[in-house]
Amino acid sequence: MKYHCLTKENVIKKICLITVVVIAVGILFLSNETADAATFGNYEYTVENGEAVITGYTGSSSTVDIPSVIDGNTVIGIGRMAFDSCKSLVTIRIPESVTSIGDMAFYGCENLSEIIIPDSVTEMGIHVFTNCKKMKSITLSKNLKSIKEYAFASCISLESIVIPDGVTTIEDRVFSGCVKLISITIPASVTTISDNAVTDVNLSNITIYCVEDTEAETYAIKKGLRVELIIPDVDDPPMDPINSPTASPVPASTQTQASDNKVEATTNPIVNPISDKDVSKAYPVEEKKDNTVVITVGIKTVKSTKLKKAKKTIKALSIKNAQGDVKITLLKKGTATALYKKIIVNNKGVITISKGKYKKGTYKAKFSVAITGNTEYKQTRKTVTLKIKIK
Repeated sequence: MKYHCLTKENVIKKICLITVVVIAVGILFLSNETADAATFGNYEYTVENGEAVITGYTGSSSTVDIPSVIDGNTVIGIGRMAFDSCKSLVTIRIPESVTSIGDMAFYGCENLSEIIIPDSVTEMGIHVFTNCKKMKSITLSKNLKSIKEYAFASCISLESIVIPDGVTTIEDRVFSGCVKLISITIPASVTTISDNAVTDVNLSNITIYCVEDTEAETYAIKKGLRVELIIPDVDDPPMDPINSPTASPVPASTQTQASDNKVEATTNPIVNPISDKDVSKAYPVEEKKDNTVVITVGIKTVKSTKLKKAKKTIKALSIKNAQGDVKITLLKKGTATALYKKIIVNNKGVITISKGKYKKGTYKAKFSVAITGNTEYKQTRKTVTLKIKIK
């Protein structure tokens, strides 16, 4: 067995060798960092394989046009916190070369009021526009698949937004604290909406514009939001009902629905239960007036002992001022299974509950009221809910 003596000379040699290696690695690391990180005017950016990502902005301009190419490198992304707390920013234009916008990219841009996300963008991060307090509206990319958490949280001036067709998910607290929000258009492609997507707001001020029997309608009814049903043209993208004064006439494509709690809250007549931002303003109909129908609906009580012996007929809905033919349909959705196949309704609002054994309790029967309209008045459809108490 051989033994190596650690002489003073050997120790010095080893220390020198280690020092040289550490310095070489450090120089290599720093040189790579310098090559990948750079500045261009007021922009900070990184480059990889000829593609640039904006990582910071040091300017104070109110209007910013992000370049599509920097030093020969295509700008493909806006990185995490790139414009964080840029309070001078009012308007920003994003080139069509950009495909992603990172987490908190525009967080705290308090004066940002105008932004269009080009269709090239396929992904936006969380908190992307949180605390953009002066942003009233935004145009989103048609190629987004999800709206991430807190995307528009505390955007206290945001009034309306159209979720593009193709989006499938709206995540948690996307609209948290959007206190002026009155209109959200949600396409049929959305299949998942977080329970807290719309929170910390006045729910009674918000209208959900959506297609019937979609996740958006289910969510709106669950949250007690007003619903305006639409049948979009397959060739047209979803339209903002608040900010689209040039919308094309769609007389038969606009249907109106009042959420359950709006109908159940009172037994008084509900006169034209459409929000102040009447859908007719968004979808104007040439030479036709609103079909201002009055529907009275309340709570009906039936004794279970009487239902055991015979069927029961009830005047459940009172309909006045309907311009055109009325058709009333009992909807399976939202109706207790125990009653769905045992209720018959006619077009005068009279329902008949079949003879049988029923458990005591309160049942909700949802009805669709369709009014055909005529040459002077528009076609209208409303959904109302009747409470039936069986004692």
